Amino acid sequence: MQIRLDVTTLCAPRPSGVGVYVRQLWAALARRSDVDLRGLWNPSRLVKGRHRYLPPEIAAAADPRWPLLASRSVRRAGALVHGPDFRLPDWSPGPRVVSIHDLASFLPDTMPPDFAALARARVIRLDGAHGPDAVLTGSRAVAVELVERLPALAGRIHAIPYGCDHLSDTRSGSRPDGPPYFLFVGNVERRKNVAGIVAAFNLVAAERPEIRLVVVGKPGFGAAEIEEKLAASPARDRIERRTWVETDQLPGLYAGAHGLVFPTWYEGFGFPILEAMWHGCPVITTSNGTMAEVAGGAALLVDPARPEDIAGAMGRLLDDEALHADLVARGRAHARTFTWDRCAEETAAVYATVLGR
Repeated sequence: MQIRLDVTTLCAPRPSGVGVYVRQLWAALARRSDVDLRGLWNPSRLVKGRHRYLPPEIAAAADPRWPLLASRSVRRAGALVHGPDFRLPDWSPGPRVVSIHDLASFLPDTMPPDFAALARARVIRLDGAHGPDAVLTGSRAVAVELVERLPALAGRIHAIPYGCDHLSDTRSGSRPDGPPYFLFVGNVERRKNVAGIVAAFNLVAAERPEIRLVVVGKPGFGAAEIEEKLAASPARDRIERRTWVETDQLPGLYAGAHGLVFPTWYEGFGFPILEAMWHGCPVITTSNGTMAEVAGGAALLVDPARPEDIAGAMGRLLDDEALHADLVARGRAHARTFTWDRCAEETAAVYATVLGR
């Protein structure tokens, strides 16, 4: 199968969650004998010099997406074009597959209004006459949302879980010496409910002077108000704020944490849930939507609107060693069912169907 995958999102020094998806899907598809994989990328990245961030193995098999030349090349090869970042190039002829990872832009107060409007328009246009032959998403919850928002796409939507085996397989038989800490990983923004995490930590920290909180993530929408809450916490001296952690440092952070606190309001998938489980870190997450689906019964589920519920779950992990050990074991077993090779296999099956094979 001739596949052309848009790798534009990798033209950045620190790719987003979509970048993780593109990088790992590329690697897994490249290992398959039934896929001839080539990359496409927006020529504006060449003008800005950002193409230099493409991983060498991808850059060697990728070209700028100059519309006329790319269209002729794709048509000549009878190739399928996959847009993994919510959009398809206007010029793309023939078979087309698009990935829609979430519908956060349709929710209020989740991102800057102008950006949300553009993101919504990008998705809505896929519902038109020249829409994709197939739509991929990472969870059943988002697939249901897509049918509700874009009913014309019903029957073309495929929920294919992503992998979580992209971090090194560091494991920890016992947590490092030192005060226990809870961990949050993700953009520091309103949608992630970091304010609720801080409120819960304040409740726990008032009774447990040894407990700490580590917050890892770059600032996002509404970050200023969240940073104010972090600064105003009565236990501020026990909160560690990191805007970025290198990929090779994340496994150690997960393995050392007493638990991941991830009671977000909305996710398309929620990589940190499975990344934490993979590295033996129990998870506290939201009791509905994609978060509960991805957690698969191997996490403590809470109401994100109730900081006391989040605090209660943190207390249970601190007090109940048997529960903690059980969640570590169940989480590891659950996370290991989410591999990029499985994601690529199911994705390739969709490609084959679209290509009529």
